[in-house]
Amino acid sequence: MAARGTRAAARARMRRIGVLVGQGEDDLDRDHDRIKQLMLFFGLVYIVEGIGQHGGIISQPLRYYLKEVYAWTPLQVTAFFTAFDFPWIIKPICGLLSDFVPLLGYRRKSYFS
Repeated sequence: MAARGTRAAARARMRRIGVLVGQGEDDLDRDHDRIKQLMLFFGLVYIVEGIGQHGGIISQPLRYYLKEVYAWTPLQVTAFFTAFDFPWIIKPICGLLSDFVPLLGYRRKSYFS
């Protein structure tokens, strides 16, 4: 039997439980590659969100840098982060507005109806 983590082992397990009925080997390889691409995409999104968000990894070093190097007051640092987070603050408002008001001739369907 093939090693536990290989594609051949995965195919063998899937054949045993009947998953591959009607699927060729090429379809399985293509599906496997797409799943790997999706996993990579979501992993990168997770990392970027963790680094870039206000409370993420970059927050503490950036606060320290702004306070120590530029000698900013806590009020200035707060104002900076507020401006930095402003797009995320208004995003729900923009979403509701685009759902109910046609913007540039386009109207999205409401999620509530």
